[in-house]
Amino acid sequence: MSVKPLKKAASRPKPKRRTHPRPERAPHDPALQRFAWDIAANFMLLDGSHPRHDAPLSPGALVGGRHIGQLIRILQRTRITPNRYTVRTLNEALSEVLPVRRESDDPKRDRLAVFAWKLGKLAQRRPGPTHLEQQRQEAAERLQQRREQQKQAVEASLRQEELQEASQQAAEAFFAQARRTRRPRPTQRVSDQGGLVTALLGEGVKLYDAPTALQIVVGAATRLHKALLAEDWALTTGDHDRLTWTSMDGRSLHVNIRHVDDTVELSPTPPAVFAPALAELVAGLA
Repeated sequence: MSVKPLKKAASRPKPKRRTHPRPERAPHDPALQRFAWDIAANFMLLDGSHPRHDAPLSPGALVGGRHIGQLIRILQRTRITPNRYTVRTLNEALSEVLPVRRESDDPKRDRLAVFAWKLGKLAQRRPGPTHLEQQRQEAAERLQQRREQQKQAVEASLRQEELQEASQQAAEAFFAQARRTRRPRPTQRVSDQGGLVTALLGEGVKLYDAPTALQIVVGAATRLHKALLAEDWALTTGDHDRLTWTSMDGRSLHVNIRHVDDTVELSPTPPAVFAPALAELVAGLA
């Protein structure tokens, strides 16, 4: 009886190694990158020279072969950013918060770890705004105050212009209304002194030929006439029995004329409201 040889078992496939893709990190802000390079250069964290401004960032630039991104993450974690510090103000803040001591030259000492510890202490002991933030805030407040003052000055100037314009418009409206309501003067206006003398003496009589008493009356009436003209009154009626002066606001002064022998008698009727100086001249007619 023959025995068949056993078949070899099929080899099991090797399990596939599962790999998870690393999430892509967003590139850091260029200003933060340059800030990290400046800090690395000033705090002796570089392993070599400072890269040029346009040089690409490469691993192994920091002590211990670290990438600059590790320092950037330390700065972000402790809120050491260009908005809050400069290299100088960061050095001053570290000197104020931490006691000054001589750093060991032990090559085993991790300078980046020590620097990260210092930044952590600074973040704990100074959680509030930094000197740089306070300076920028004060500058922003001063700028805002200047803008408010300028805005208030412009608004005050505009209000003053509006008030002046309103005052001018009110004055123009007042005078326009006064012109519309002003009492019109008679068309036949007697405004010359000759008409006054003729009304008192009569036609064809010369003043130098008149009796002295009549000349005195004419002189008093003439003085009153001139004073009324100065006050913007007008002689609107002048005949042999009456003289009438009219003011701009419609008041009237009437003087009745009565001829007696070689003289005249005048009977004035002044308005209720009359200037004292004019009243004295009217009294002198009697």
